[in-house]
Amino acid sequence: MRKHLSHALSERFLKDQEDLVSEVMDEFFKRLGMNTSGETSADNVFWFNLTTFDITGSLAFRTSFGGLTSGADENDLEMVQ
Repeated sequence: MRKHLSHALSERFLKDQEDLVSEVMDEFFKRLGMNTSGETSADNVFWFNLTTFDITGSLAFRTSFGGLTSGADENDLEMVQ
């Protein structure tokens, strides 16, 4: 089992994934800044869930699901696609 997972956990492979995660995190911080600039409070759990969902898509499929961009959650996938 260790032999099969060693590539996915190597330092080089993880560094190659850094750009994918950084793109999603940049969008997250942008959205978080937009949502906290007003007087209403942001639903941080909602935005963290969208971030996790988009990072998972980026790592698994090399493309973000676009949840952060659209503001749609995983129950509204047809809005994202």
